[in-house]
Amino acid sequence: MSKKMKKLMAVLLCFAMLFSVTTVAQAKEDTADVKQVSIGFIGWGYTDTLGAAYKEYFDYIAEEFGMNVTLVAGTTQEEHISLAEDLIEAGVDGILAYQVTSPMMKLCDEAGVYLMQFGSPITDEDIQANLDGSDYWLGTSSVDDYKSGQNMVEALYEDGCRNMVVLGVAAGNPCHDLRWNGIMDKAAEYDDMTVIGEYRGGTAAAQEYSDQVQNFVAMYPEMDSIAMTGASSGNLDAVLSALDTVGMTGTVKLATLDVQEGTDTYLEEGSLLFIGGGQHPEVIFLAILMADIIRGSLDMGGEEVSLVGQFINIVGTDGYEEFKKYIMDDFPYYIEELKAVSTSFNPDTSYQELYDLWNSYSLDDVETRHAK
Repeated sequence: MSKKMKKLMAVLLCFAMLFSVTTVAQAKEDTADVKQVSIGFIGWGYTDTLGAAYKEYFDYIAEEFGMNVTLVAGTTQEEHISLAEDLIEAGVDGILAYQVTSPMMKLCDEAGVYLMQFGSPITDEDIQANLDGSDYWLGTSSVDDYKSGQNMVEALYEDGCRNMVVLGVAAGNPCHDLRWNGIMDKAAEYDDMTVIGEYRGGTAAAQEYSDQVQNFVAMYPEMDSIAMTGASSGNLDAVLSALDTVGMTGTVKLATLDVQEGTDTYLEEGSLLFIGGGQHPEVIFLAILMADIIRGSLDMGGEEVSLVGQFINIVGTDGYEEFKKYIMDDFPYYIEELKAVSTSFNPDTSYQELYDLWNSYSLDDVETRHAK
């Protein structure tokens, strides 16, 4: 390389470094200008794949967005109420929870603390009526569970499956009910596809599912597929282990939701055909909206927030490698992209723009945005 070229490269490098330092300084200045907001987040735990992804994403954005996020965990309604009390006492401005109840809303009303639900819409009419009467209820976020149920069946059908068993938790869980309905409605669209067996068990029904799978295999030798409304709580391991026990690994194909540890291995073995996942950015969008509303930079005009996003559809080992690269090993939305749809940082944006960004979530969408 000539001396002239080396000098030019050095100048360009200096400019790049200066731009980088200026950008970081500007980002910190932007954050310093906004009111700090304290948010309490009630999840079910932070050691499973999805819970851990929530925590990692909050760690990534919190300081940049002027948020102090307190993560707590509970699984029952009683625990949610108790945790809400603790968070309010600790001085949070708002609470995000996956299981909102009327007593929680009452606590928030009395303390002047905002409340939102992630993971599913409110389906209980009595609870919704109670929430509608509060100035501190802001709304919900969810992924399109009905469409995800349809996607499972579509993937099985395209793989050649025609005799399907459907497994799901007992009726009453909004997410699983929507997935179940999507499965059934999509299966009914195909003249040559038959639902030969159905089973709805408990929320953590791993052993029940294992027993049922072995029974269905014995009863229906033509069985070639399973659609299951969720893979968590050991259900994925239980079903695939049962297929292995009866010598049907790779012969009976499974489609389900919620990526779990070992998903890549199961895809390689051949029984797991399709799994949906990667929904963790949902809570980040909801937290950004809550912070914007608390700061007064966003006025919903009395409209309730109702964010709807999509699962990332993963088919086969190649699909999982792409998913891992763009969704799990990286952040699907970078700080700059998120600030662009936050009214706290961009007064020219809107709720609709944030909604559209989340609603268009897909693997192709992430690849396109991050290839720029």
